[in-house]
Amino acid sequence: MPVLSHVSLAPPGLIASVPWTPAVLGGSVVGWWDALDAATFTLNGENVAAWANKGAAGGAAVQTTGANQPAYSASARNGRPGVVAGSGGKKLSFTTVVPGLPTGNAASTLAVVGVDTSGGGNAYLFGYGTAATGQMRTLVTAPPNVVLAHFGAANDTSSVLSWTHLDRIVVADVGAGVNPTSNLVVDGGGPQSKTITTLNTTTAGGFIFARPSGSGGEWLGVVQEILVFNRVLTTTERRKLEGYLAWRWSVVANLPSGHPYKSSAPYV
Repeated sequence: MPVLSHVSLAPPGLIASVPWTPAVLGGSVVGWWDALDAATFTLNGENVAAWANKGAAGGAAVQTTGANQPAYSASARNGRPGVVAGSGGKKLSFTTVVPGLPTGNAASTLAVVGVDTSGGGNAYLFGYGTAATGQMRTLVTAPPNVVLAHFGAANDTSSVLSWTHLDRIVVADVGAGVNPTSNLVVDGGGPQSKTITTLNTTTAGGFIFARPSGSGGEWLGVVQEILVFNRVLTTTERRKLEGYLAWRWSVVANLPSGHPYKSSAPYV
């Protein structure tokens, strides 16, 4: 008998409600690192040796050097699990090309839930590509601790909001084409937009908790969920994603009062 653990059983005569998750978007979800899914972790004691991607692109973010492995915590933030990066180069990498992550000038959407405790210079939570203009796709906190969607060199879509010591839901998209528009949304607020110059992400190798080049920019803090989509989400899809992340990670208070999922989680 199939297990319908994700379905709410409704009284006779009413239609059952199915909670919305990114899985509803099917193959559009190419990257999905989920700290609530214990089966995706390979642990070395309390440290993370590998974190499997359960998105369509597959693969894993790994760290073979024990001293550089970030920690897994079952109650990292708000009573929920997460991967915790401390000082000393703690990071996970997928340093070879991951087929299926958007490259070239293809469209994409990145989303994360995490908290930054770096409080200093540029700190990269997640990203891939190379450091040249237009050749990376990353989510960063930068002086003076604002949230950035960074695409290489001076290609930034920025928010005035701080990320330091604050749980944030960050969603950043970029359209297809050589000079597309990028939109950055923090905690379900209004989007900040900018034209990106010469988008050409040359590789899909990268890092969790470090700059895609592999040098500098280490993140200190916690990440709980990372998602990569191979297209720009519609406004309705993005709102559902924000609601899903807010309720799942107990950060509903971050959503603005007018958000459609401020009072309840999204359903299909």
